[in-house]
Amino acid sequence: MVKLQAKTPRARRQPEAESYGDEVVRYLVARLQLAVAEYADPHAAFGEPGDLAERMLRVVPDRSVWADVIGPAYTQAGLARAMGVSRQAVHDRTSKGRLWALRTADDAVVYPAKQFVDDFGVVPGLIEVVHQFDDVMVDEWTVASWLTSGQPTLKGASVLEVLRAGTPSDRVLALARETAHRWNR
Repeated sequence: MVKLQAKTPRARRQPEAESYGDEVVRYLVARLQLAVAEYADPHAAFGEPGDLAERMLRVVPDRSVWADVIGPAYTQAGLARAMGVSRQAVHDRTSKGRLWALRTADDAVVYPAKQFVDDFGVVPGLIEVVHQFDDVMVDEWTVASWLTSGQPTLKGASVLEVLRAGTPSDRVLALARETAHRWNR
């Protein structure tokens, strides 16, 4: 698990995080009470409460210094656990260019959580956009920053936001090609 410190002070984020956490806890309590009530022996069905909580937390991505730019990211092991597949399966999807992966300074591979939609499918069009930069001599984190930063030609929205909204990827692909060409000069 890659644990990096946040770029901004923790104290500034605490009230919003506590409110979000409280909302998640309320939702989980309500859903768990319903689920547990259906079993005569919840321990047999779910295991120890702490173990169940740990299994549930496996889908929460790790925080990184880039979290303010790209959002939270999964490690390879964390993504494998969240997807319910092996690390090798995640590696295979990565090597086939079907996941957006970034290599950290300490040589770990992380997967921005924003790339995923329901059931860990990748945002339609994102991988094609990322591949526009395959032959460009820029750092992959520069591309990540570009993907998640507001673009004037997209009315201030980021490429990732536009793709997540379902905008046809042709428009975004053209912008990616233009940017890759400009960066490659």
